[in-house]
This record gives sequence, structure tokens and C-alpha cells, in this order.
Amino acid sequence: FPAMDLAEQNNIPYVILSQFLGPHVPIPAKYPRYGTSFTSPLSLGDRAMNFLHPLHALWYLAPCITRLNRARAFCSAHTHWRDLYYKHLIMVSTTFGIEHPRPLPPLIQMVGPLVFPQRDPLPDDLKNWLEREDTKTVYISCGTLATLEPWQARALIDGALESGVRVLMTLRKDQQALLPPLPDRVRIEAFAPQQAILAHPTVAAFISHCGMNSLSESLYHGKPILGLPFFGDQHYNAGRLLEINAGLKLNKDRFTQQDVTSGIRTILNTPAFTENARRMSHVLVNAQGANRAANLVQTVLHAGIRHLLPRTQ
Repeated sequence: FPAMDLAEQNNIPYVILSQFLGPHVPIPAKYPRYGTSFTSPLSLGDRAMNFLHPLHALWYLAPCITRLNRARAFCSAHTHWRDLYYKHLIMVSTTFGIEHPRPLPPLIQMVGPLVFPQRDPLPDDLKNWLEREDTKTVYISCGTLATLEPWQARALIDGALESGVRVLMTLRKDQQALLPPLPDRVRIEAFAPQQAILAHPTVAAFISHCGMNSLSESLYHGKPILGLPFFGDQHYNAGRLLEINAGLKLNKDRFTQQDVTSGIRTILNTPAFTENARRMSHVLVNAQGANRAANLVQTVLHAGIRHLLPRTQ
């Protein structure tokens, strides 16, 4: 909001980039609403909870919205928050297939993931490690916000090893200290170029928290996912992953080493998971991502958005 308010106050045109359609475009109640973890088709009980979800979300978010509006008013921001969003172009960095298809208004344009061809290369030592053996590798990353408990990290590593793969994992340095000594088949990095890893042919699957960026990047490179959602949109994203049959999901509170082993073996031994991930790869690549987004931004700079508005506006 601060950036949009500042742009409004100074009459600077702006474009909004969103990772998901989320609440921007309504969806029929028979489909899982944004913020839920349901998958289609919905059971009768799930339909009831899905219908009530907007009321629960409003109750949960209302105090935050009230405080936000007070802060905005204090800073002389008088534009209603809906006008900040719905009178400007919104680019959505995903595609149908991950999102449920629905009609879109002209001011909402789906551009696909912003994956750049000139990605950061693999460091030589990491590239050599990936190619040292003719063995499949599973990549594990749970993002920068989630904190793995020691039992979770150990269950992920041991479960992956038991499935017969090698393990490459990104884990913050403060968390690495909680791990016991690990075999040579495991490599832990504090940071690694995720897109280059997912693009590497020896990487066969991704254990991910299912943040939208990670989910899109994995499917962009045709890699199936064993999901481990923690919070926020991750549960919703994991539900979409299950619907397109490009992966499986674990429960972060009660999964075991055996669950990880079973999940990886099922994904690697069932061709449909990789086939569906590769099918989505074609959809995501052809969405044109960064190129389409750049073209839309240039259009707004030179022509504005009047051509996208009804004549009465």
C-alpha cells in the first residue's frame, strides 16, 4: 500500500504485480476459494466450509485492515484501497492450469511466471556434485520464511535418502547447526540458485513449501513436487498441485520419514506426475512471463489504460 499511495499522491502511473488471482476475481463456490486447502471436487462438508471461508477471512483480517486504514489516513492517503487495485492494471504471474479458469476483466492480465533465461548459473563445485554420479537428485527448499524444526529437517533428509536418491537442500546456517553429521549423498547450502537447480537434468523432483514462486518455477522446468505447505497461500497452492496431478502433499505437523520415502518413490515411479509437470511447463513457458509483462508495462507508460476501461469511465 505505501508505494501505491505514494504513486497516487504524485500522479505517477503504476502497475500491480500479483502472484495469484486470489481474491481479485470471484470464483464459483463449487471451486476451492483462495486461502483454503480444499481440492476439487468438493465434498458436501467442504462446500459448506468453502462457502463460509470469506466470512472467516473477513473476521480474521478486519482488525488488520482497520489499523492499516488508520495508518494510511494519518499519512494523507485518502484513496479507497479498492481503487488502488481495481482501477489499475494487475499482472498475475501465473496461468490457468495452476489457477482455476474463470472470466477475467480487461484490467487483469495473466502473464505467467517471471522466469528469466539469463538465470544465475550453478557454481562449478555444485554443478560437479550434481553430475558426479548417475543418480537422481531431489532438491529440498522450504523458502526463506518457514523455519524447519529439527525433526522435520531430519525426516525430509532421511526419508529422501531411503528412497534411493541424493539430496540437495537449502537451509539457513542457523538451522544447519541443528543437524547431525550427514553422508556424502547429502549436500546442504545456505543459498543456491533455485532455477538453475530445477533446470538441471539430474534433479528429478522438488520437496517444496509450495510458495507460488517455487511452485511455478518447478513446474516451469517440468519437475514434480512433494509439497510441504506451512502457512498462507501455500496450502491453496498445494491444493492446485494435487488437482493437476503434478505432485503430492505432506502434513507439516505429522509427517514421518516413511511418508517422505513413500511420497518420493510414488512420484518418481509414477510417470504421470512428471508428464503432468512437463505439460504445465509448456503452458507456463508459452505464457511469455517477463516479456509479456514488459510489453504491458510499456503499453501503460505510453498509452495508459483507457483502452481497457468501459467507455463510461
